[in-house]
Amino acid sequence: MKKVFLFFLLISVFKVDAQVTKIAILDFENVSGNPKYSGLGKAMSSMLITDIEANTSKQKIQLIERGQIQKILKEQNFQASKLVDKSSTVKTGKILGVKYLLIGEIFILNDQLVINARLANAESGVIAFSKKQEGKLSDWLRLKTNIAVQLSKNLSLPFKTPAMIDNEVQESTIVKFGDAIDAKDNGDVVQANELIATLQSSAPGFNYLNDLKNQIDQLNKKVEKVEKNVENLNSQVQSIDSRIAEIESKIKSKTKIATPNSLEDFLVNSMLAYNENDYKTAENMLDNVFKEGYVKYDLVYKYYDVLFNNYDGDDDLINKKISKSALNGNQLVTLVNIDYNNSGVEYYTKLNNIKIENPILKSYLENKKAKNFYIDVQKYGDKMDEIMSKWTPIFAQNEKNLGKRIIKAKPLFFDYIKTVKSYFENTSYSNDENYVWNFYFK
Repeated sequence: MKKVFLFFLLISVFKVDAQVTKIAILDFENVSGNPKYSGLGKAMSSMLITDIEANTSKQKIQLIERGQIQKILKEQNFQASKLVDKSSTVKTGKILGVKYLLIGEIFILNDQLVINARLANAESGVIAFSKKQEGKLSDWLRLKTNIAVQLSKNLSLPFKTPAMIDNEVQESTIVKFGDAIDAKDNGDVVQANELIATLQSSAPGFNYLNDLKNQIDQLNKKVEKVEKNVENLNSQVQSIDSRIAEIESKIKSKTKIATPNSLEDFLVNSMLAYNENDYKTAENMLDNVFKEGYVKYDLVYKYYDVLFNNYDGDDDLINKKISKSALNGNQLVTLVNIDYNNSGVEYYTKLNNIKIENPILKSYLENKKAKNFYIDVQKYGDKMDEIMSKWTPIFAQNEKNLGKRIIKAKPLFFDYIKTVKSYFENTSYSNDENYVWNFYFK
């Protein structure tokens, strides 16, 4: 009996879900040519959404929120004004995941208002209905309701009453309402609230403000949450900066930790030992750093260099040691191996075969030996131009990516020890190499 009940329950759920019609009411386009009315297209779509939602059950219709529509279309770099044929309508419908699109234009000349609205089937691109409304601008509410009624009728939806009685409305009220929506869309909550306060005073019965106020309240909550997260992040960064400063101070003053027992202690002693070519101690300290779970590219590179010196470059001994360490199976070891043992085009060929998840580390490694690349690539003859055409745009983009992030990086708490500044000011290259670098890259 329970199974039979569950079966019919599932059928009813699927039946209800199947009856839900998804609709997107896009912002109407202002074709008046007057910037004063730039927000009225948004005002029209917002008011229609309010009226339809107030009269229809959510089990029958699902209206996509304006904010969600704007976000999706922006991400797809698509504009509602491009909806001029069936194919573009179908494309927009697929992007938004809806069955119907309501699109339209508003034209205002003096005190005369013309509204054109079209309901398009987003699956076929066919226009389901087209409605033109004309009248005085003060008749805005009545003309808007006529469109809402026609839309509901064509979708077999009930429509009893709009959010407010279709009385005459002042032009300033509609304009300020549209401007408030525009300000909210642009993230200017302060201006939006000021306009709403003005409207509440001048038009206290303008009920369409309620939805806008709720949207702004939700936006304010999101802003407060983000600000709190930023505050917490800043606190964490300050804590990290403090720890880094302490470590750097001890390294600079060559203050060894007699009995190291923390990550900071191991880092200090490992750097001091490395700088003094005491590779045995450096190996031991770095082993402890990695056991603490702190694994960064620059540290792994130093570790590899330490092992290379301790085991006289014997790959078998080096690999055996790494396999017994906390680095076993870590991709950074593979990357360091490529970095340490290769240069020129061969370095980039091997690097290109590795999928690097961290985008900044990827950019750093791709640009690390770019100067050497331009010297080495010249021996590839006919293939030189092809190889350069692949990597030069990558170098250029990486320079932009890295310039903002690495130049402020603290060595011990980031993925790499070199900064872009030291990278581009590297004086170990000959004048000829720098000339080639500047010729191709700058």
